[in-house]
Amino acid sequence: GGLILKRGQPLEVLDEGLYSYLIHQGKVRDIDKEWDSVHPERTLPKLKPGTVVTVTREMGLGDVLMALVTVRALAQKYPHLRFRYATGRNYVPLLQGIPFLESVGAIIDMNGKHPNVIELRGLSERHPERLRMDRMDIFALYCGITLTDYTIPLPEVTDDERMGARAFLGSGCAITVAVRGSTPLRSWTIENVLEFAQMAAHAGWTVAL
Repeated sequence: GGLILKRGQPLEVLDEGLYSYLIHQGKVRDIDKEWDSVHPERTLPKLKPGTVVTVTREMGLGDVLMALVTVRALAQKYPHLRFRYATGRNYVPLLQGIPFLESVGAIIDMNGKHPNVIELRGLSERHPERLRMDRMDIFALYCGITLTDYTIPLPEVTDDERMGARAFLGSGCAITVAVRGSTPLRSWTIENVLEFAQMAAHAGWTVAL
């Protein structure tokens, strides 16, 4: 887990959500981790071939996937470098096997010193143009690239994964309803979620919350 200082004393944080919240607040630091954050446009052209560059984005599946679009563009622009993605623990299995990533790891577990880190945590939330710009473009602008491919680079679903999903959800058509977003502003009320789920179920859908 994460190891932070509280009133001068080390405190281990095992809850990943709490850990991410504390780090995002900027009031604590993880004494087990040293992130050498760099400016991508200035630093990446100077790195030696084979250098590992770590890109970090741990919260919000949508943002994790949108940042991945920028990582792909970086890998195409700097083919002599190796890119590693540091993200939330729950997202690591989803991102395994992506060809332009050397590896994927959970930020909370990545202790030690990490040079050449591109820090994307909180970037889209803080950016002054966040209400007018696509988040993919915000990530790309920070990294000094222009996107031409906005597709999400997820691995193809395997037959085993399809069979596993069918065994879990049953036959017929299924629809997934997100119970809440990351903030109240981005969330339906639970009454609306339930009403929609009931409407979908009456229409013959299998509903997964």
